[in-house]
Amino acid sequence: MIAEHLDDPEDGFGLQQAVLEEVASGGRGPTALAWTSSPYLGVTRSETLLPGFGEAARTAESLGIPILVRNSGGGAVAANEGSISFSLTFPVRDLRHGLYERYTEGVDLVASALQRLGVPAEGGEVEGEFCPGAHSVRSGGPRGVKHAGLAQRVTRRAARLEALILVAQTEELVRVLQTFYGTLGLPFRPDSIGDLPATVPRDPPGLAAIFAALTRGYPEKRKREVAIRGTILGAVILLIFAFAGDALLGALGIGLPAFRTAGGILLFLLSLDMIFASPTGLRSRTVREQEEISYEHDVSVFPLAIPLIAGPGAITTVLLYTGGRDLAGTAVFVGVLLAVLLITLVALLLASRIMRLFGETGSNVLTRVLGVLLAALAVQFVFDGLESILA
Repeated sequence: MIAEHLDDPEDGFGLQQAVLEEVASGGRGPTALAWTSSPYLGVTRSETLLPGFGEAARTAESLGIPILVRNSGGGAVAANEGSISFSLTFPVRDLRHGLYERYTEGVDLVASALQRLGVPAEGGEVEGEFCPGAHSVRSGGPRGVKHAGLAQRVTRRAARLEALILVAQTEELVRVLQTFYGTLGLPFRPDSIGDLPATVPRDPPGLAAIFAALTRGYPEKRKREVAIRGTILGAVILLIFAFAGDALLGALGIGLPAFRTAGGILLFLLSLDMIFASPTGLRSRTVREQEEISYEHDVSVFPLAIPLIAGPGAITTVLLYTGGRDLAGTAVFVGVLLAVLLITLVALLLASRIMRLFGETGSNVLTRVLGVLLAALAVQFVFDGLESILA
């Protein structure tokens, strides 16, 4: 069960509590909740007893942020439309067992999800973090950025593992947390939280190497045309998903897992050509014949534009960053996206010069090695898609 955006954050906390009680009574099985809401500051009951809490609460509320008291332990958390609240509630038989195992599994789950978006996430504490604890998801080590925090609520018959994941719009949260923790005299490092890095499209150097292998034998003019056309098509696809992605996928009834699986199968077939292809003609082709063949085998649409530039990971990131944002926020993200695409185009245009450094034999070896890597990437696409479908 997923509750999408909630205008009142108290509805989210109330829904989680209602689900916990239903699961504990046996009226409901294991349940997952995911929701976003308007801004709030969630404090713990122990914090409400601290000297200076009243002043800290009034200061936070002066910023337009309502105060909510949550049942979980730890410390104060802040969230807004750029944050995702996620919880898993399931029945338990023995309160004495499984507590730390659930924390470990939850951290691994969130970290794995972020890693698929290109974030080098791991479990561990962050210096000066909000709601300090051992069960945080971070990147950049102990002095890095906290992306998510986990907590548990356990009753006699059920347990709820919950996570707050900070995706975007964290500038507002920094101000609120800095004010609240500062008023209470508690440590908080402002740069301990931040937006998830935009990881679209695939890294330009790696993409350039694959592009060089795919267009080997093309005339230089043709390579430039393919690079420019593929980048433009990839940009158009990503921009469409930025402004109308959710509506488009919903209208077609297509999920991203199916998209990822199909793209992986097609990429795998292409990788086989890169690994095993060899010229079999009795005579060498003229330059004109080679040019005609290259036009027939146009890689600008597939696989360059999609899925290498506008692949499932890039599209997922675009949907994640633009969903629920106003026009100004979307415009900023689109500006970053276009800058990355421009860097990608430059890398593609320079790819042939890099390949010339390897020579003929080196190029043959590199083409087949990259074909194997592309096959592995394709298989991973299929595995990820099937895992999401079967989950």
